[in-house]
Order: sequence, then C-alpha cells, then structure tokens
Amino acid sequence: TDNYKAGITFGELVAKKLNYKGRVIGTQAKKQTLNQKERMAGFLETIKKYPDIELVEICETDEKVGERRWQAVKAFIQKIRNFDCFICMDASGSYIAGKIREELGITPVCVVFDKTEYSEKPVRDGYTTVLAQRPRLWGELCVRRLNELCNGKTIKEKEDTGIYEINRNNVNIFFK
Repeated sequence: TDNYKAGITFGELVAKKLNYKGRVIGTQAKKQTLNQKERMAGFLETIKKYPDIELVEICETDEKVGERRWQAVKAFIQKIRNFDCFICMDASGSYIAGKIREELGITPVCVVFDKTEYSEKPVRDGYTTVLAQRPRLWGELCVRRLNELCNGKTIKEKEDTGIYEINRNNVNIFFK
C-alpha cells in the first residue's frame, strides 16, 4: 500500500476536522515500522500547507500497544493540556482515544489509523475518525500475485489497495 499517500490523506483529514486551525498532539512507537515512517512523512508534508495548524509534539513510547502505552500517553497529555486534536499513526489510536474520553473526560478531535476492535465506540460517539486500509485484501492479493509469479507473469512492485475514512456518518457500513 502507499503509506506516504495515506499520510497525505491523513493530514488533509486532520486539517478538515480542525477547520484548518488548531494544536495537534499525537503518539507513535519509538521503534517505528516503515509504514509509520511513510505515514508520518506524508502527514508532516501536508500540514505544512496550513499555517494555523501547529504540531505541538508527538509522544514516542517504547510500548507499542495496551495499558502501558496508554499510561505513557496519559502522562504526556496531562503535561501538554492545551490541544485540539490527538493523532496516532498506528493501530493503538482508537484504544487511546477511548481512554482519553473515559479517564481524562476530554474529547478532542481524534484522527487515527487502523480499524481495530476498539474503533467502533469512539467512532459511533463521534469524537474519533479512523483512516483505514485494507489488510484483508492484502492477504488475498498476496496469494494471487504469488500464483501469478509462479506462472511466469510480471507483477507491479506496488499495488495500492486504497484507504477509507470511517466516521460517525458511515460507521454502520464498517461495524455491523
């Protein structure tokens, strides 16, 4: 998938959700995967176009998921306090967005990557938007492309399967 392009789309989505003005904080794992690096690069390139959007800080943690990651992000949020939007470049975003509301009692605009089992409630409640890719399709395409290679065909180096926004208006399509 084209994660740089996904980062650009993510940046535009953040800008739109903030009405092109606001303070953004976020989180990512210190040990970043290539997809996270590409997503962040696209995002940073995009928000440069919007002078009224300030990327305050990104909290990098050694923890990738779960309660320990949340505790690190929680301490970070309590230190920053004044922000309008929370972002996350990996699959922990919906979990953390839910915790921000449940434990801290605040509902900033949250824009995160990856549909997970934690995504439905914050999206239904309208304070989180998820930018999702199509990992199930990737598996199917991998098998097809490997079969094509075994049969002597040439395949593309990259095949973008697209991204989609999950929000309060379309949540019923993605969560039944």
